[in-house]
Amino acid sequence: MSRKLMLFVLTIALAFSTLSLRPTPTAAQNADSNTAFANLFPADTVVYGNIHTTDLQKTVDTFTALLDQLVGIKLTKPYQQVDASLTQFFGRDASVEKDILPWLGDNVAFGYILSDDDMKTLLSDPKSSNSPANQKGVVVIAVKDQAAGDAFLKELLAALNKQATGLLSSDGQQVTLNGDSVTLYAGATFEILQAKGYYAIGTTKGSRKW
Repeated sequence: MSRKLMLFVLTIALAFSTLSLRPTPTAAQNADSNTAFANLFPADTVVYGNIHTTDLQKTVDTFTALLDQLVGIKLTKPYQQVDASLTQFFGRDASVEKDILPWLGDNVAFGYILSDDDMKTLLSDPKSSNSPANQKGVVVIAVKDQAAGDAFLKELLAALNKQATGLLSSDGQQVTLNGDSVTLYAGATFEILQAKGYYAIGTTKGSRKW
């Protein structure tokens, strides 16, 4: 299961391009378009970044070069390999071009949230299973075609639960974020928020302000 999830995350990564890092979303609020979705992250976000999806080839080249340099993995045909992974995951003929790019918006933001209490816990016992180091990651993905994105998300949730029953709640619950009603699919270790114009994927304590 973890391998298939990793392959799905790598698939999403291949659709991204220019990466811009900011120390916190608050510091970046009025900077430029790289602050997309910054208002969704709390003030104790210690790392905030935004990825533009407008240059797919640059992303592919950068990503494959990093894989080769860092872990020695050579992706000679990344598109075909990613499409094959998607096809295996969904159990049908699937591809980035057909299933992801039609709804993927211009920005993908991510953040790492670490409060003062989290920092104390991390410093006191960094190897603990309760360490916040693995509990605060968030990714927010812009959606330009809501109907296509929602259909993909519905199929994704079904595929995840088919491979690991109960991984996420099959029925979403309505919650409020920044005054807007959004749908939450919660699980023991991570959750997905479905909203108009974006999706948020985060580890259980990271994808919402509370």
